[in-house]
Amino acid sequence: MRLKLFLLLLLTAVIPSLAQTTGVAGTVVDSNTGVPVSGATVMLDNQGLQATTDPSGEFRISTAKAGDDMLVIVAYGYQDVTMNVNIVNGVIDNLGIIKMLDSNLNNVFYEDQNDMLFDQNLLEDEEGSAQSIAALTGASDDVYYNSASYDFQPMRFRIRGYDSKYSETYINGVNFNDMARGRFNYSTLGGMNRAFRDRTAALGLGAAAFGFGNIGGATDINTRASHYAPGFNGSLAYTNSNYMLRAMAMYSTGLNKNGWAFTVSAIGRYANEGVIDGTFYNSFGLFASLEKVFNDKHSLNLTVWGAPTQRATNSATYEEAYRLTDNNLYNPNWGWQNGEKRSSKIVETFDPTAVLNWIWKPKNGTTLNTGAAFRAVNYSTSALNWYNAADPRPDYYRY
Repeated sequence: MRLKLFLLLLLTAVIPSLAQTTGVAGTVVDSNTGVPVSGATVMLDNQGLQATTDPSGEFRISTAKAGDDMLVIVAYGYQDVTMNVNIVNGVIDNLGIIKMLDSNLNNVFYEDQNDMLFDQNLLEDEEGSAQSIAALTGASDDVYYNSASYDFQPMRFRIRGYDSKYSETYINGVNFNDMARGRFNYSTLGGMNRAFRDRTAALGLGAAAFGFGNIGGATDINTRASHYAPGFNGSLAYTNSNYMLRAMAMYSTGLNKNGWAFTVSAIGRYANEGVIDGTFYNSFGLFASLEKVFNDKHSLNLTVWGAPTQRATNSATYEEAYRLTDNNLYNPNWGWQNGEKRSSKIVETFDPTAVLNWIWKPKNGTTLNTGAAFRAVNYSTSALNWYNAADPRPDYYRY
């Protein structure tokens, strides 16, 4: 009796194991580094069976049915992998090494956190020595770019010492590097980070679908109205930096049934006096994008924006002045005039811009983007001066 019970239990355990010997197995790795991709989801599409890769990148599906099927591998930060497989009854087919391509190498988008890291000094870097490397933040195998993006993004940092004129910035496929200075000025975007957040980046001289790159990389900003998620979003921030109050709102209709899409955004930034004595900040920005999709092959998009800004500036001074005032933020540009606190130097900027794009898709996989842009650059600096009088600056060496 005991022998019969033992054989029955053994048979019960063996039969399911024999039934679970049909399927596929393999190892998923990064195509560039060969590092195992853990946590990837592997699915047999027709049968609905799935497995997850372990820390070694290995997976195994052993309860499949024989026949042809489609194997799909999905992992965050990588392009999906699909491949046809022929499952043989009673066999676990080992597919070997399966390589996954990094989806973020040429298609990296800004996150809200990255938008907030820009301070106004960087955005309005008048010397143009800084580069925007936040677009490189994300899943990338380049250790150098990852470290530079995360640790030095909000600073004036030069990738490999390259000046920012060696980086190209496009908007809807039109090169917007300044024709005189050779570099892109982010202050012309007016701080409307939400409206300009859809960006594609190419590292170094890597291939870019939107234009010719440069040794410092290239970035394309997409403002087509149909590419914005429909809905409303807004933000209100109170800071103690260059401006004290920032209010921003954006609304997008998405693409409606008639083929129209519209997006509008507005921003206001204000400070009666920033964290630095004698500085003020007044800025208002407006952005609008309108697109008409005629059919699957043709669409027309118009984007306009501008952000008139007026701000008081500060300047560096001598170490002695910082010691005497016991203030590392001491600003020699301000004083009292007729009982009113004011700055001696004022900067005014306004760069109204319009971009018109015709998108033509003659056949599947081919896109022709024809763009025309208009931009008027206005930049002025005014300052109090003196004539036949002693130098009034408080840090003048004679004082």
